[in-house]
Amino acid sequence: MRYTKLAAVSVGLFCASAARSQPVQQCGWTSDFGIAAATRIYDFEAFDLDGAGPLPKQLVLAGSGVGRTWSFNVNTGPCCASAGFSGSIGMWTVQKMVAFGNTPPGNIIRTLVEYDDGTGPALYAAGAGPSLFRWTGTTWQSLWGPTGGSSATVHTATVHDAGDGPALYLCGEFASAGGVPCANITKFRGGAFSPLGTGLDMPALAVSTFDDDGAGPRPAGLYATGFFQVAGGVAANHIARWGGASWEPLGLGLDDTGACLTVHDDGMGDRL
Repeated sequence: MRYTKLAAVSVGLFCASAARSQPVQQCGWTSDFGIAAATRIYDFEAFDLDGAGPLPKQLVLAGSGVGRTWSFNVNTGPCCASAGFSGSIGMWTVQKMVAFGNTPPGNIIRTLVEYDDGTGPALYAAGAGPSLFRWTGTTWQSLWGPTGGSSATVHTATVHDAGDGPALYLCGEFASAGGVPCANITKFRGGAFSPLGTGLDMPALAVSTFDDDGAGPRPAGLYATGFFQVAGGVAANHIARWGGASWEPLGLGLDDTGACLTVHDDGMGDRL
């Protein structure tokens, strides 16, 4: 079973595509997904729970929900059913939506990402607090440590290799990570957090890996966008590139806040 992300999900609206043995129309995936008005889904990720085992990948969803009920009404086809549960992470099992493990503390999970820290692929969840959790196979393990305040949060995360091996990069609105000063963006590798220079002066909303010279000698960089106007002490209007040792602006930058990043081949090679 394969799932493809198409869009973010806001109150009462879910957009997704699923490839499975029966036509997707049988399951009635429409804007009438029936999510309760108090619930927001911020991210979803296809994750293989048993690695090389026989189980297919499952669709895991994250958002708000602790103390609230996720109410789903996906009963327009023979493979679907209504369901409801309380929590901030759920899993779509084809027949119904179910809670995914013991829900991490905090009322919002904003991002899910699969990352292999050298011990095998694992699912990571991050969000308000700020917070970072790792799914051990049976429970959610907290990794962030001391939090940065009730308004602090992780907005998104991605896996990037800056030349020293794959690491998990998280951006958002926070002053520290695991007790280490990290201004709005951090790197998690080897069980420890580290800053990216002096960081960003204001929150970042999205990060992505992009190789701006293709087959050329310059390695792929980590690109960030958001509210910030200074990156690593350098003026950078809402977008900047981390090269592994320092930040650099992208020309004059953007004239307003960037909210998402993606890489696309427009027929002339990859573009950010």
